[in-house]
Amino acid sequence: MYRRVAGALAATGLAVVGGMHLVWTASPWPWDSGDEFRAAVFGSAETDVPKIGYVLVGLGTFGAAAMVLGQAGALPRIGSDRLRALAMYTLSGVLLVRGSAGYFLNSGASADFRELNTVVYSPLCLVLGGLTLAVQRTYR
Repeated sequence: MYRRVAGALAATGLAVVGGMHLVWTASPWPWDSGDEFRAAVFGSAETDVPKIGYVLVGLGTFGAAAMVLGQAGALPRIGSDRLRALAMYTLSGVLLVRGSAGYFLNSGASADFRELNTVVYSPLCLVLGGLTLAVQRTYR
């Protein structure tokens, strides 16, 4: 039961993040301009990422959400137990490192990024990393 709830929460968070990245291929939503978007998301209005970057991150997070749901028992599992465990530990590790080290990214970044990184980005990564780790640790 706990594994399924943690998996559903993690997968939902990952899917929302993936969906936002796909939206960003066509729109700076929820910001009004591309400059505001880049300052808030990357820390500088001068930073530019090719659209394919948003597509790859969006699709990757959808794939990660599906993998988490598989390990939680809500979707069929694909691949060996060992490969899935490696993928889950890698996902949770990346999220936990980004969440923990994310606060160091505030140096020299725009005020919008610093605020969002402190209140949203880093805590979200820590929560998603913890949930994915919980799903894998309770997998049998």
